[in-house]
Amino acid sequence: MRATINGFEMAFGDEGQGLAVVLIHGYPLQRAIWAPQVEASKTRFRVITPDLRGFGESEVTAGPYTMEMLAADVHALLQQRGVRSAVIGGHSMGGYVALAFARQFPEMLRGLILVNTRAGADSPAGKANRQAAAAVARQQGALAVADDMLPKLLAPATFQQQPQLVAHVHRLMAAAPVEALANAQLGMATRGASQDVLEGLFLPVLVITGADDKLIPPAESEAMARTVPGARLVVLEDAGHLASLEAPAAFNAALWEFLTVQVA
Repeated sequence: MRATINGFEMAFGDEGQGLAVVLIHGYPLQRAIWAPQVEASKTRFRVITPDLRGFGESEVTAGPYTMEMLAADVHALLQQRGVRSAVIGGHSMGGYVALAFARQFPEMLRGLILVNTRAGADSPAGKANRQAAAAVARQQGALAVADDMLPKLLAPATFQQQPQLVAHVHRLMAAAPVEALANAQLGMATRGASQDVLEGLFLPVLVITGADDKLIPPAESEAMARTVPGARLVVLEDAGHLASLEAPAAFNAALWEFLTVQVA
């Protein structure tokens, strides 16, 4: 599906009925990473999966892509689709977007799902690394970004046991437009801390990570879960930074329990 959102054409999936669950992909990926969740959940819930501006099938626009901008895009999409309230979930960069959504549009939030992400801002070194990564994307292209990131994204068990998934993830990253890669890195570098958003939440929160996440260690997820009273933390064994793809059955079980018990 496609819609004109905030002046650009956004691609998205919208399947099922009932409680609206929005799943926002991370960098440098697209909504396809949520395929196992959509397929398993669309008979129980309404699952909406946007391609963030510039990624997947969505139109590339000028940057940088701040997290506030991307959250406003998701909000506008939900308004256009007639969604009044939703559970918002995000993976990695998508988690930053979900936290920005919670800050900007709390009245629409039914619950929050934070997957392989963190609430802290980048350190000065981290910001510099993002600037450098944006330059690499523009100078060397998406394939160089994919080659560099792939070893950091997946758990050792995934490389050993799921070669088709490894190849699939590499293809998704290599397909990302260069300008989107640079614009997203520059936008992530400008984001502030979001711990205060978590501290002010009085609604269900699910935090999921992989035990072998090299990019955002599980300690970051543990810290987020401690910040929100009653938050549920799930650490998936033999999964890395792409827990939803690497361990979909365990991920979906945690997701369904959260949506049916804590949110419903």
